[in-house]
Amino acid sequence: MPLPGKGFLAIWNDAAAEHEAEWLKWHTREHMPERVGVPGFLAGRRYLDPSSAYHRYFTLYLGEDLSTFNSPPYLERLNNPTPWTRATGPYFRNFLRGACRVVASSGSGTSGALAAIRVLPDGVATTVDATRAAALTDRLAAIEGIVAAHLGMADAAVTSVPTKERAARGATTEPVFHGVLIVEGLSRHDLARLMPTISDALQAAKLGVTPSESGLYDLSWSLTKADL
Repeated sequence: MPLPGKGFLAIWNDAAAEHEAEWLKWHTREHMPERVGVPGFLAGRRYLDPSSAYHRYFTLYLGEDLSTFNSPPYLERLNNPTPWTRATGPYFRNFLRGACRVVASSGSGTSGALAAIRVLPDGVATTVDATRAAALTDRLAAIEGIVAAHLGMADAAVTSVPTKERAARGATTEPVFHGVLIVEGLSRHDLARLMPTISDALQAAKLGVTPSESGLYDLSWSLTKADL
């Protein structure tokens, strides 16, 4: 399976326009290296949709498993934010964050274009059948123009732990989402063209979820443990 771990942290956000350059400098020079350096974190990727007025940034942190995102080393960082982090926290806007368990992941390699499709439950079921999920990601990864597909379901208990860093983001709410289908493509053009096909495949998989908001992003920067 292409994702190296069994968990990931998905984050959408914007930054206050007058402070966006400083936010981006902080995120690149301090924040992502700090996060990737935490035990259990494997890599970080930041994506950008410069044309969007909402959720311009999508960040994906890969972890060994779901427990990485409420581990003592990670919580220690969240409860001891650096001075730069405390200063930058108020610049966040439209922040949405979810620690996810990888349900299925198919394909090979990493591309520079990504579709992030949040899903909502279409019934009362709270779990997703792993076999059906794997069939979905296999089907998507086999489509020309797509190189990989991953489905993660968010864990509210892991995501919503109160921390000092969370409190610093007082200018934005942090709702919990249900899950996300991530599809990596050869280009934004391919993904835009294939969005109806992806949506139809998700509905046909009968996973008990339905597509909600989605966005198309280009890879802006990636970092692994080996880069530190």
